[in-house]
Amino acid sequence: MSIDALFQKAHEKHRQKKFEAAAKLYREVLGFQPDHLDANYLLGTVYAETGREAEAEPYLVKAAELDPASPYIKINLGNVYKLQKKYDKALEQFAAALALDDNLLPAHFGIATVMEKTGDYSEKMAHHVNRALAINPNIPQLHYLVGNVLAKMGMYEEALKSFKNVVTLDPGYRDIHLDIGLCCLQMGNKQDAAAALRKAVKKNPSSVPCRYYLCEAEGKTPDPALQQAFAEAAGC
Repeated sequence: MSIDALFQKAHEKHRQKKFEAAAKLYREVLGFQPDHLDANYLLGTVYAETGREAEAEPYLVKAAELDPASPYIKINLGNVYKLQKKYDKALEQFAAALALDDNLLPAHFGIATVMEKTGDYSEKMAHHVNRALAINPNIPQLHYLVGNVLAKMGMYEEALKSFKNVVTLDPGYRDIHLDIGLCCLQMGNKQDAAAALRKAVKKNPSSVPCRYYLCEAEGKTPDPALQQAFAEAAGC
């Protein structure tokens, strides 16, 4: 079988989400042709898609070396670095992607999320969030990021607006009702907090924080088991 035919077979397995089979075939391609750009890139992508970031890294690094003009390879490599908490390297890749094309939403989003994880709530972070929102204002993750940052800064009313934008765009977004409830509690609005936290508990009945804060919003004392579970979850 030719290298091209082998690569096409690998790519087809990849499209079918048969990741192990695809990875095996991509590795076979690289055994014959180590500098095969697409095989390096897509093998790295397979590993990244299956939570194997450390294995993805060398292949994406190789792909970036083979095609330094591709911003998308840099973005994928940046995401792999971010997941490994190699934040400086992630920022370097996202910035390099933007140097090639400043309208790449994933690169702006990548920089903003790294800065949020490192607690760098600066004008630079705001710039990248705003650029991403200008490119596409309908991404719930962006509004959640803004709300999360505002909440950490104690700007609960503004955070609440962002969290409500998330609900509008994606009513099922992870623990969004918990975030809304916590904002309302911080603002002293226990009625709205309780309403949001009831939704949170209904969606995730086993969530210790949802149940604990619902008790607080309703003016009830959590039972001893819930108090202990909450303390353990908080690392007390």
